[in-house]
Amino acid sequence: MKNNLKIVWIAFIAMALATLMWQGCQDRLDPDWTGLKVKLEQPYQTLDLSVDTLQLLWQSIHPNLRPPSPTHAFDIVANPYLPTMEFSKFKGFVDRLRSNRFLLLSSVSGGGTSTLLDRLSRFVANSPDHLLYLRCAPQFDIAYHHQYIGEEIGDHWKDGKLLKFFKKCQQQPDEQFVFLIDDFDKINPETFFGPELWEKFTEPSHVVKYGGEIIELPSNFYLIMVTHAGVGERIKLNNEHFRRLGDPVYLEPSVPEMICFLRGEYAKRKEELSSETNAPKKEELINRLNSLEDTFNLKRFIYSFSKINEYIKENYGPNFRLGTWSNVRQLYLKEDFDRLISTFTQHVNSLQPDRLLETKDLEKITFAIKTDGRLKGTNFIMYTASKMEEMGFLTEFVVGLTFLLLSALTSWYFFKKRQQFIKDYTDKIYRLIQQFEAGHLNYDQASEEFIKVKKEVDNLVMNKKVTYTEATFFYNFVEDKIKRIEMARVVNANFEDLVRVFMEDGILSENEYRKLISFLHEIKHKISVQDYVRFKEEVEELYRGS
Repeated sequence: MKNNLKIVWIAFIAMALATLMWQGCQDRLDPDWTGLKVKLEQPYQTLDLSVDTLQLLWQSIHPNLRPPSPTHAFDIVANPYLPTMEFSKFKGFVDRLRSNRFLLLSSVSGGGTSTLLDRLSRFVANSPDHLLYLRCAPQFDIAYHHQYIGEEIGDHWKDGKLLKFFKKCQQQPDEQFVFLIDDFDKINPETFFGPELWEKFTEPSHVVKYGGEIIELPSNFYLIMVTHAGVGERIKLNNEHFRRLGDPVYLEPSVPEMICFLRGEYAKRKEELSSETNAPKKEELINRLNSLEDTFNLKRFIYSFSKINEYIKENYGPNFRLGTWSNVRQLYLKEDFDRLISTFTQHVNSLQPDRLLETKDLEKITFAIKTDGRLKGTNFIMYTASKMEEMGFLTEFVVGLTFLLLSALTSWYFFKKRQQFIKDYTDKIYRLIQQFEAGHLNYDQASEEFIKVKKEVDNLVMNKKVTYTEATFFYNFVEDKIKRIEMARVVNANFEDLVRVFMEDGILSENEYRKLISFLHEIKHKISVQDYVRFKEEVEELYRGS
């Protein structure tokens, strides 16, 4: 009996040690990798799904203008082609420009700045006559000053393009005007604007006179400046510039935008395949569609794009990165992975950094992809060994093995306990989502509950019951759910705005009724069943009453 009990204890200890060793050899999972599945399936409110909301946004900027067509605003942003962009991003830049009137943008290579600013400036200005454009080149500061501000010719002052533009703004106070300056970091802003006008950017009361006329900055005048600061810049913009022109807004490489591009690419290639008869081209299209349907391949592509840019930002600087609109976006094929890596290394090295970027520098990223999200060198044993080696205690490792194993077992226990905390709160979020979709919670109540849960997790982190790294996945999860709630709120608001606009004359026409029913069908998957039924009944009642 005693021998049997002893054998049981030995077996138990052996299993515990084996489990401990196995756990100690497991590298930590990267939450960014595990969270990609959610991001790939998440709905995004892109511009092509925002025809009516774009029209309402345009009308809010131009309240005194009558749009020539119900799709006028969409036609502006879709010409000459429709950008891959979320509506919230575009609206955010429109709102920022309207509130500040000056917008200073900085972007990485392939960041999509040119396309964004083309659509933004045309959307706000509405007419080519209301746009003034300058693309700067080095050493032309004074020439630009004469050309755009003006100059004395004999005893006569000659207005430049910008001063004439100001007068046009004042002559048409109900319309909007935009001055777009590209490559703004290639010239000296003080020289370009001149000391008098430059001072007025800081002190609106400062009196500026040219040719005996007082110059004012019109309230319907907007200034957009684009810089590519960092790599290849000529003028280092500083706080004195930002004090006058506003803080720069950086166009970061965007994972949601890349995902939206891949979805659009899939739809485009699928349509091409239906009409393609050429065998080699058809085979190429099938290969592209297969790559776009392969979830692992998409995760690998998106993860590489995001993580390599993070590594470059940390080790070389933000301006060495590649943006969503760069040529890397086309390297999503299964066989293009090596080309994707080399494209990043060649790009960084072409900018002549202090240290060349090599493929081996990105081994941790490729390791995570090969191991389904495991971070190389993050297991307990490797971490402990490296620390002991740094401290000169590696030779004592065998002596302290028992202690380390016991410590590891304790760490594993608390790790599991912390994981349970996160699981419990994740389950709570799922229950809140179910209550929201069932109509038991409204938007404000759901958002408030999410915030409460997030604060509770914050307290767990502050009290060291969970680590920040372990809570990161939960934070991303909550943000995704909050974004879903906000999207539902926006969709509801958009619907109510449409109803209000259509009912301004007190009658809901058959054409307006069909538009509302069509809009409801499009947003059906974004709102709760209760809201959909309520909205549909409201539309039917308004139509019957008309």
